[in-house]
Amino acid sequence: MKVAILVASVASDESVFALVASLSPQLGPDDCCVIADRVGGSHRARLHQLEGPLTIVEAPPETSVPALRARALACSDAPVVIVVEDHCVVTEGWLAALVAPLEDGSVVLSAGPVRDALRGDAWDQAAFLCDYAPFLSAAAPGSFPGMNTAYRADVLREALDAVADVDVFWEGPVHRRLTLRGETAWSPAAVIDHRKHFSPRLGAQQRYLQGRHHAGLRARGLAPGRRAAWALASLALLPILAGRTASYAARAGSLGSFLRASPQVVALHTAGVIGEAV
Repeated sequence: MKVAILVASVASDESVFALVASLSPQLGPDDCCVIADRVGGSHRARLHQLEGPLTIVEAPPETSVPALRARALACSDAPVVIVVEDHCVVTEGWLAALVAPLEDGSVVLSAGPVRDALRGDAWDQAAFLCDYAPFLSAAAPGSFPGMNTAYRADVLREALDAVADVDVFWEGPVHRRLTLRGETAWSPAAVIDHRKHFSPRLGAQQRYLQGRHHAGLRARGLAPGRRAAWALASLALLPILAGRTASYAARAGSLGSFLRASPQVVALHTAGVIGEAV
């Protein structure tokens, strides 16, 4: 089955090149990697020089990550597409494990665990846990990450067209629509290594923007009074979010990481709650 790996290239460091190096041995003769790049300059020139089945899609520097993914998707004709972030490295056997469930035509989405391979400082661990704690364990989490996820391309395009918002986070309304279209699968052997460094500012900014996004989706069509009520209610989310992160980390045997980074986890979730409230 032909597969396209969709990558949003947003960092000017060596991350995306490490990703491509890890992918190359697993790609079949018909597979390809589509990289939508907003960095430009010498970074983009190096991407064009890479060998292998690669397609480089150029984008302006202000292009959002969801919009980059959409551009990459538009340049692929593969029946299966996989979303991977540029700061990750795939593990041995990753591609076969992730794609195998989609051989059954009834499965429209397959995802796998995300592992913290950086093991950086407390801010790095906190940012990772806030995003990926539900997906640390080999056990099926009940939801799916926005990356390390394979899709039937035709169903994904239908879901994106129905949402009609190019900047939507795929793990929200897009995944909800996909689960209504067919079966989903959790592939515990399809582990991907996450290797991104987060400064306190970057981590807080990311959580805040995600909070604003969720608030915008929730508030659509609501009267001003109802919006104000939702904003006040969102302030109660902090203990719920922190508790869930701790629970997921404990289930995956990573409670120690959570405890070491718990003040930073609370700080980042606070930024997200502020985004929800305002």
